[in-house]
Amino acid sequence: NYSDVTELHGESGEDGRTRHTFTAGGDVAPPGTFPYLRRTSNEWKRGQEESLAEYDASVRYQRIALRFYEFPEPAQTTRKFRGVALATLAGVSECGDLDGDGLPDYCIPDATYSAFVVVSGQKLPTSELRYSYDTLGNASISTSTRYTYGNPNHGQLTETAETNSDGVQRITRLKYPADYTMDQAPTPGSEADALSKMADGSATGAHMPGVVIERTVSVKNGTSDKIAEADLTTFKEFLAGQFLPYKHYVLNSPSPIP
Repeated sequence: NYSDVTELHGESGEDGRTRHTFTAGGDVAPPGTFPYLRRTSNEWKRGQEESLAEYDASVRYQRIALRFYEFPEPAQTTRKFRGVALATLAGVSECGDLDGDGLPDYCIPDATYSAFVVVSGQKLPTSELRYSYDTLGNASISTSTRYTYGNPNHGQLTETAETNSDGVQRITRLKYPADYTMDQAPTPGSEADALSKMADGSATGAHMPGVVIERTVSVKNGTSDKIAEADLTTFKEFLAGQFLPYKHYVLNSPSPIP
């Protein structure tokens, strides 16, 4: 479990170096007294790259990236299993004399336990800061990125907002099958029917919540917000349980549109 790693470029860093740091959350302290029993592990929260710094041979900054994460626990992506680890130790903690002859008729072995939880969860990047430097190591350009997961029904990435140091934003918005609502039952075999089944996470559903249906890219500068790119993909169920792209629409405009 490494939380800080330096990578040398060249035998001794003559071509520069890169330093990485990673998330390294500690485990939950065991409730019992015996130190080697299984306990709740936060391993699923470790190992995400938190920062990256690139240096030249003179150890001057060339590029820095800082990343931030959240560890939500939505029902779609989180699984928890609870257990108890039990250990018996040499020796006894209690003996009893049932017949009064002064000799023990039973003894309860000394034991200890540790309750634990096994967690399988999702790790989501929430934001990122990037800095680019000139050859002298002076900051020249910065970019910040924000990631939004706007629909708890599917937990997918719905918006990425990238802001440059000049204030111009590039916003990418994504839609998935569960982002669309049906006013009435769709016609069997239609594109709407495929969309409904793809969003269905039940035992009879298609379990395809992460397929991007609609994507738009807009450029925002001050109060001006115009769409520069957009595309839409529809699906159909060609065979039972086989959902494939049916039509693909792409915005064709020589200039961004409001």
